[in-house]
Amino acid sequence: LRSHAPEEIFSRANDQIHKASFSGMFCTCFTMVVDREKRTFSYASAGHNPQLYYDSAADTFVELPRTGRALGITDKSVYSAVTKSYKPGDAAVLFTDGLFEQGAECELSMEEIQSLVRRHRASGAAALCDAVSSLIRMNASKREPADDSTFAVVFFK
Repeated sequence: LRSHAPEEIFSRANDQIHKASFSGMFCTCFTMVVDREKRTFSYASAGHNPQLYYDSAADTFVELPRTGRALGITDKSVYSAVTKSYKPGDAAVLFTDGLFEQGAECELSMEEIQSLVRRHRASGAAALCDAVSSLIRMNASKREPADDSTFAVVFFK
């Protein structure tokens, strides 16, 4: 799977997953490759929930939509990548849908995540991830979560 092109990574992974999977098995995935010299990033999303891009100058969030279907569904899947320029202070906000679908007692909102990004953008990624983790623990119910919860952020310099 050696490649720096997101669409090629997904095409090869899809072939392997489709060959090895049982009927109905699939996985969603998001990948991003950053080119610091050109100040760009390329991403592809194989059926994964839309991720966010934070434009710090405009103080706005833009969705990074899906660019292909989930991996393993069919051997004929085609994937594309999107390349986007970034500016220092901008951020890619990455997460699984489980962060928002834990049930009424633990569920976070997109507005809460956006607010935390704005509040902690000067503090750095570790402080923001700690704040998200604290919010999850504060909202957590006593029952087991229904899905995994993953959160990551890339602050561009």
